[in-house]
Amino acid sequence: MTPEQVVLLLLVALSGLLTVVLLGCLRTLADLRLELGTGRRQRMSGEALAAGRPVPDYLLDALPWGNEDGLFLFVSSDCPLCAELIAALPRLRIGNVAIAPLGDRDEVLRELGGDGVVVLAENTTRSAAEHFGLEYVPLGVHIRDGVIIGSIHTEALASTEEIERFWQFGGARLLEVAA
Repeated sequence: MTPEQVVLLLLVALSGLLTVVLLGCLRTLADLRLELGTGRRQRMSGEALAAGRPVPDYLLDALPWGNEDGLFLFVSSDCPLCAELIAALPRLRIGNVAIAPLGDRDEVLRELGGDGVVVLAENTTRSAAEHFGLEYVPLGVHIRDGVIIGSIHTEALASTEEIERFWQFGGARLLEVAA
């Protein structure tokens, strides 16, 4: 290759790289403009749900099981997957479960019936949803000793097997049920 061809090849490669960087910047600016224009977050903050992050004190105070393993679930009345999750709750072999209902609380409570699941207060639910930057439901968060062990969301929460696998993956034991 001649020196002119090498220089030309380097210029083409540099132009391609700069084009990709520019397009990435434009995409980020468009997302930011959309977030600022609507006043709402467009995606969930992965950092807020990262394993090892502390759970806010107001949320821990609302959960009756203290420092034991627990699962709290964000659900909504207008979410078909949430309805499947609520229907699956009685089959779960997890002892400490709390529901954080968003939207029409009365409808979620009717669907729950009286199966002994803790229901978080409206202000606690709203504060937790804001804290975690919640934009979609259902979402489950496994906590222990005041820290997040992990989170599970969307279609995985419609299956009791997936929820129990997630629970055990965090090192928690399933309850033994009388046969």
